[in-house]
Amino acid sequence: MIASMSPTITQESLLEAFDDLRSRNMIHYSPPRKIQVEHNGFRFEFFVTDSIKFKASAEQELAPISALSTSNPSFSSPDLPADRPICFGPGSDIAFEDPKLLIAEINETHLLVINKFCVFRPQLLLLTTDSFRRQHHPLEIVDFAAVCDVLSSLDSGTGKYFAIFNCCSQAGASREHKHLQILPRVGDFFPDDRDFDMKNIPFKYFLHYLEFPSSTPSSHTSPLSSVFTDPKGPHYLQALYDTLLGYARSSLRIVGEKEAICPHNVVLTKEWLLVIPRRSNNFKGVTANSAGMVGSVWLANEDQLEGWKMAGMTEVLAELGVPAESDNSFNGEDGAKLPK
Repeated sequence: MIASMSPTITQESLLEAFDDLRSRNMIHYSPPRKIQVEHNGFRFEFFVTDSIKFKASAEQELAPISALSTSNPSFSSPDLPADRPICFGPGSDIAFEDPKLLIAEINETHLLVINKFCVFRPQLLLLTTDSFRRQHHPLEIVDFAAVCDVLSSLDSGTGKYFAIFNCCSQAGASREHKHLQILPRVGDFFPDDRDFDMKNIPFKYFLHYLEFPSSTPSSHTSPLSSVFTDPKGPHYLQALYDTLLGYARSSLRIVGEKEAICPHNVVLTKEWLLVIPRRSNNFKGVTANSAGMVGSVWLANEDQLEGWKMAGMTEVLAELGVPAESDNSFNGEDGAKLPK
């Protein structure tokens, strides 16, 4: 059983810390311009914001420590460049430039921090406390326990949040220190409509709606939301994720060693879990992370939007993932809602 040890996190305290950091230029945020487009039946929301512009230059200054791993006993801090910014641990490539970036420690396994380059207010990272954990490592039960605690705490207030995970750079990750992102819900995604037309989804995906019977039933608790507050919730999510990840591996023809990296995206809301296998993070100069694959695309300028249009917006998603009509060695419930 996973014990919950997280503090109460409120929308008010988050926004207070966020606004303070922004006022001191410790984070980058400018309210995005939202542009809604539908292409071949798939709905996109493009968010254009200047804050994305600062990310590329900052990431060049703080290059990932690609040689590190949890089994690298020879590494020590003197191996780092003298002018390297302070990070969230010796193996981290995420800068820790102000103490107010850290919101809370979750279950002694994760750190909840404010993202430095924000499309939304607020935008959070959930980092592993072990800074040598890597973004190509699949999610584990401690990750789901931390996500459950954060989402249930935030959802008890006025906010509505969801989590994404970009497994490796091929799936849209730009940092190697293992992390999820916690984001406010500002729009709808195709799984929100249980009657969505599967023919409009241009890529293979593996989706399950969270039908979880609470082990401590209450007249005040919805059976659909209890997975995030029930002690067995993380185990349920882990088992479900492992199943969906197995389907993703098969769709990418990854067989044999479980240690082999499986590039994939994860989107987790209070209602459903979605896993998307990824083949690439670049099609005709266009990229996307987990949010982008479900239609929430973050851009630095409108020239990038033109790039999406010229490449063919749904074609971009198909090529970054596995095209929905492609053939592969997997004959299971690929590209469809899984049975209950």
